[in-house]
Amino acid sequence: KDVSQTQAGLVLDHRLDADAELMARAYAGQRDLYNRLSIPLFAQTAPTASGGIVDLDRDYQGVGLRYSRRVPAGQGQVRWSVGLDHERMNEWRRGYINNAGVQGELKRDEDDSVHSTGLYTQADWAINEDWSAVAGLRANRVTFRVDDAFITPTNPDDSGSASFSATNPVLGITRHLSEHTNLYANVGRGFETPTFTEIAYTANGSGPNLDLRAARSTHVELGLKTQLAAGHRLDAALFHIGTTDEIVVASSSGGRTVYTNAGKTRRSGLELTHSAQWTPEWRTHVALATLDARFD
Repeated sequence: KDVSQTQAGLVLDHRLDADAELMARAYAGQRDLYNRLSIPLFAQTAPTASGGIVDLDRDYQGVGLRYSRRVPAGQGQVRWSVGLDHERMNEWRRGYINNAGVQGELKRDEDDSVHSTGLYTQADWAINEDWSAVAGLRANRVTFRVDDAFITPTNPDDSGSASFSATNPVLGITRHLSEHTNLYANVGRGFETPTFTEIAYTANGSGPNLDLRAARSTHVELGLKTQLAAGHRLDAALFHIGTTDEIVVASSSGGRTVYTNAGKTRRSGLELTHSAQWTPEWRTHVALATLDARFD
């Protein structure tokens, strides 16, 4: 497996005045991958197979802009932000027969692209000495496109596209019980699109699985953060996550892993963490996590 990757990014923070800030970011990268897979030769020759050698060239880039401002509100203040993100990826993907390490005939030839645009706003409100809150909203649209150039009598044109969109809220409240103890509760929605790896194959036939749906989830968390004594900190959190259309493996055989959407899933658990600085030389960090994960 041969991989090379380069990436560069730039972030600019500018204070407009005493209460307002502007942040801009941009990044770009390039990745080359040549990977010989240990797939039996007979499995590579099927009309729907993509061979045993992956030759991939990928370019990706993204930009973001965020405006933040602090304004008085009641006894405290609100830090309000609004932003826009846009990201793109293009990849040139080829697959070849792997004959004991020797590159053979072409089995896959396609140009893939995906772009994502997100618009968001968030307000962090320091209500008073006892309470603070956060509320946010993010709207996203993600579009995948496959342009298939490997067209034969047994492998039709599998070009196509799929788009996913969601608007997800988040809401949180914190009770400051004392200078050293906070009790908080958060609830929010999640949105996870499939990846090009997950849409690469269909269960029957050639081409990408553009019918795969995005997973959507609801997250709830209750927690406590406290400083027990000087140098001693305890964090505790209870969480529950309910998901619909979770993306899971349907089958994996002959180098082809096919994904599908499950029904409802749920995860519940508890996390405990204790950190202590006993002496200048000795520090401990102890964590315990439990998880109950089920298909409903």
